[in-house]
Amino acid sequence: MIALLPSEDSDPQVGKGSSRSDRPPERRPRCGRLLSYRDAVHWLESLVRTPPRTRIERERLGLAPIESLLERIGNPHHEVPVVHVTGSKGKGSTALYTEALLTAAGFRTGTFTSPHLEEWTERIRIAGAPAGKAGFVEALERIRPAVMELQAIDAEVAPAFFDALVAAAFSRFADPSAPVEIVVVEAGIGARLDPTRVCQAVATCVTGVELEHADKLGPTLGDVAREKAAIARPGGPLVAGSMPGAARAVLEREAARAGAPVLWLGRDVTIRNSRADGCPVGVTLAERTIPVSLRQPGRHMLENAALALALANEAGALERLDDAAAGAALEAAVLPGRAEVLREAPLVIADGAHTHASIEALVGILDAQVTADLVAVVSLTRGKDAARVLSPLVQRADIVIATAADASRSLPAAELARTLETLSLRAMIARADTPAEAIRAAIDAAGREGTVCATGSMYMAGAARRFTPRPALLPRAFPRLRSLA
Repeated sequence: MIALLPSEDSDPQVGKGSSRSDRPPERRPRCGRLLSYRDAVHWLESLVRTPPRTRIERERLGLAPIESLLERIGNPHHEVPVVHVTGSKGKGSTALYTEALLTAAGFRTGTFTSPHLEEWTERIRIAGAPAGKAGFVEALERIRPAVMELQAIDAEVAPAFFDALVAAAFSRFADPSAPVEIVVVEAGIGARLDPTRVCQAVATCVTGVELEHADKLGPTLGDVAREKAAIARPGGPLVAGSMPGAARAVLEREAARAGAPVLWLGRDVTIRNSRADGCPVGVTLAERTIPVSLRQPGRHMLENAALALALANEAGALERLDDAAAGAALEAAVLPGRAEVLREAPLVIADGAHTHASIEALVGILDAQVTADLVAVVSLTRGKDAARVLSPLVQRADIVIATAADASRSLPAAELARTLETLSLRAMIARADTPAEAIRAAIDAAGREGTVCATGSMYMAGAARRFTPRPALLPRAFPRLRSLA
């Protein structure tokens, strides 16, 4: 039996010993030099606006909060060229694959991604690795006085949490003692009003477009596409992935308006995905066919790698790499939280899928690889359409446990469970107050022969990594999750 609270119980409560993602951010005074990583995290989390700015407020402010902050610290974002990536799905994976290619080509590469899985330091990367706690503290301390000054002038228009994080990242990338040569930046939400939009992009990417974040991006597919198409820069190439025809038309129109040539996956960048003739999977672009073999399974990951190859080509990296070296860089890339196997018995998989299409892709992997009972642990970020996003997994699973991976950002577990109960006639729907409880209950329910899949957000994938008991040794390539490419 699963020891879980009924789904109609009250919202999750903070338990003893819970992690950062299980409890609301602790507030500390917004003054005083940051002396430790703990101080830096507390100060950063104190900038989270509750409630967040509305869409009307964001429209009124535009990019003024981040621009005013960057101006006060010397506009470090003007110092380095950027590959800028947005999209409803796959943008983090595409960014990390691009990082791997740029680094393999010999560039000193900076990378900004979000959210993180376990530590804030994961969001600011240098040369393919997290910047480290000391570097993270130093970057935040560089921008803290300017944030405080702007708060004193007008707290309502002062930089918020994500503005500060973006500014800190650019400050770190432009550090004169060890500057980077090129930066890969993953947008937060959308592009037009996202703080990352201030960057000096030499190449951009929209990985895909789905209905998401309707409260911030608009209620229609066309609205979402317009927001993401704003990533295009005059004269800069825009690499675009698979998307519905309506979104494609909007992207084409907005890119033309911006004067950005579009490179489409399937037209300008193609995937040969057949081993019937004995040939490896290959990605063809710019009259080259690069053999691709990935650690991560699934067609969607192959598409992300193809987009990264196109971006790396536009940034000049493929000029420095032969086909074998480019393929090797992608094969060596480690992407935590993407169909990541955490243990064998039961099989526990962590995946940050958070859109309908990415959940469908995950279910496709599970259908091909998993025959035992499936226990899904799910958490979704506020503002997402839970019924649409999670329905493919709920229809596939035997048991679904709803939880809230992050107390301030995730849908309450009780609300999520109530929504999921309307979707399935087959799965048992339950809820757990914390992700730690959810993971423990899922492992117990699955037994040694079952499968646990933790998904719905990168926060949930991160929680699974923290709370899943790890075996002493995990095979490098677990056979039940071999690549499907």
